[in-house]
Amino acid sequence: MLKKLAQLANEGLKKMYLSEKGIFCHRLLGSKLQKEGENPFYTLMAIIGLAKAREKGLKPSFVPEDLFQNVLNNFATTDYLGFWSYALWAAFILEDKNINSIVTRCEKLFKNLLNLRKPIRSMEIAYLLYGICEYLTKERSKKLITLADEVFQALIKTFHETSGLFSFTTRTSRKNIVMMRINQNLGSFASQINSIMALSKYYQISDNKTALKIAKDCANVICNFQGELGQWWWIYNVQKGFIVEGYPVYSIHQDGVAIVSFLELQKSLGEPLYEKNLKKGLQWLKGQNELKIKMYDEKNKIIWRAIQRKENPSSQETGPWGLGKKSYLKMQLAGLLNSSIVKKFPLPDKYELLLESRPYHNGWILLAWSML
Repeated sequence: MLKKLAQLANEGLKKMYLSEKGIFCHRLLGSKLQKEGENPFYTLMAIIGLAKAREKGLKPSFVPEDLFQNVLNNFATTDYLGFWSYALWAAFILEDKNINSIVTRCEKLFKNLLNLRKPIRSMEIAYLLYGICEYLTKERSKKLITLADEVFQALIKTFHETSGLFSFTTRTSRKNIVMMRINQNLGSFASQINSIMALSKYYQISDNKTALKIAKDCANVICNFQGELGQWWWIYNVQKGFIVEGYPVYSIHQDGVAIVSFLELQKSLGEPLYEKNLKKGLQWLKGQNELKIKMYDEKNKIIWRAIQRKENPSSQETGPWGLGKKSYLKMQLAGLLNSSIVKKFPLPDKYELLLESRPYHNGWILLAWSML
């Protein structure tokens, strides 16, 4: 199935390309698939997927090197750590001449955030650690090893041993008490799965047993939480260890990020422990889901973003973390109260297809297929 999805994802990127910018749009929206915005960060993930799929023999719909230069030429002033972490990952795959300057940029941004005691998302730390470890598979410099160790230490500070889960961000004080408690008491599936991926890769270059244990512990927890239909649920309380809100269920987690991360973990463990969980996730995508519909449209070369709660009145436009108003209120209460009592908070039990698609999803599918 992944091969078919990879071919679809490769072709689907053509609908997302902004010729005047030389990068991909932020998203395709609605049944008419209208382009909206621009997104260099998403473009970087598409580049990674295209480049890795090319290594496996797929003819890419775009030349990854050209896209990469367009991104660097037009967006090099950004201070977003996630952007530069993806850029490092892409530069390694493409053997780009700018890789050392990108490493320097990543290190400077990371250490500046630490020194300022600003919250750093666990997901971004994971991207950075993975990118560094990729580079270390080829370039074993002492400076790079030291940086990897520092980033690893920052990532595991977001891990909660009692639940086996990662919080949204590193622990810092914030004026906004609600947001601070959300960041420290809660975490998303992305917080978990990207951390598993990075720690598994870090183990491969360091033989750090703690990294592998944490990755496996977290993987076991989210697999135990996996829905009956194979859903990877969305928001967790990481202090108490329960699901706060399962929806939206994102296709990218079912067919992309989870596959990449569990394949890295299985490589580190030397055992295919999570194949059944990955197959269940793909079955959800094929139509064994809440709506009994395929999450991909072969005719229009599109993979739909998610199945979400249908709040009243229904709206395709959702708020923070992709949540409707009621779901977001529940999430805020879960972060603020840090109590399992919020599980009783009533939410609509009707669902709808989120009619949008984003280019980084295509990149993750291509990457997942390239690793099989």
